[in-house]
Amino acid sequence: MVTLFLRQGETGKQVLLSFPVTTPAEKEDVTATMEKLRSISRTVTIQGAASEVMNLGQHLRGIDLAAEGELERINQLAERLEHMSEVDCDKFAGMLDANKISGTKDILQLTEHLDDYVILPGCSSAQSIGKYLMDCGVAPTLKQLCKNIDYEAVGQIFLDAHSGAACSRGFVVRNEHLPRAVLKDLHIEPQQEAHMNTQIRYLYRDASNYKVENECVVTGTFTPEQIAQIMDCCDLGEYFIPTQVGLPEQRFDRYDPEEDHCWFELSEDGFEETAKPATVGISAQQLVENFAAAKEHWNDTAFQTQMNEMTLRRNSCGQQHTTNWTITSMS
Repeated sequence: MVTLFLRQGETGKQVLLSFPVTTPAEKEDVTATMEKLRSISRTVTIQGAASEVMNLGQHLRGIDLAAEGELERINQLAERLEHMSEVDCDKFAGMLDANKISGTKDILQLTEHLDDYVILPGCSSAQSIGKYLMDCGVAPTLKQLCKNIDYEAVGQIFLDAHSGAACSRGFVVRNEHLPRAVLKDLHIEPQQEAHMNTQIRYLYRDASNYKVENECVVTGTFTPEQIAQIMDCCDLGEYFIPTQVGLPEQRFDRYDPEEDHCWFELSEDGFEETAKPATVGISAQQLVENFAAAKEHWNDTAFQTQMNEMTLRRNSCGQQHTTNWTITSMS
């Protein structure tokens, strides 16, 4: 459970809210409380939090719970934390401190990477890390030859190559590129480096602000410069037509000419490296080239023609659709 300490505005009274909320009654209580708070102040600021993850409140402090999507993300975070063991909660605390966190999106994303981190048991400083490494047998010859080992220096060399943070059980670091002796001591099998792809998330929003989230996985990864180039190719810096660059589209079950259009929303935060297999037959490099070709040439008239043809076919066949419809190509 996560209990938030909230404050109305900058000087308002403190209010407590607990998550996750699952029952209709709990959801109604939270909705009523937030409506009451928003009626008094535009902002409902998180001042802190009580959780099994001891430092969670530090990373949530200052977030406006009244902002769009924050309630849903907090509830989703609380649900994920409920399924964590005590050890994982301690590890996650170290993961939070070891990474640059700038909001609930970052925290939620980090919960998906628990298996990418390990705890070096009993370590809290460069000296204790150095001693742990030597005791694991990282440099057995050095230990045999040297009577007096500078553990702090050994630990500092490790920290220069492996950033991390302390938790109540030890020191949390990513498990990639760790010495084999450490992996053996932690009972972790060395893994071959996975071929990384990129998951891309983008959004369809109709004229009434109803939304459908879209996602796909392309082969390979993007550099920050390539992502910036893609965003520069979008109309007004965020709007694009997926089928025109080789990506799938998903909207609502029925086409409404008063509500629907061809534009989807994309942001730099929508790109995430993943080991998941590709779901579309396009590489990261090809997608960059497709966006470059579409820049200032986005064709919104083709969408209207296609939708008119689709509507005529549906009307002539008398088909009733009850699921979201997907476009995978456009001629």
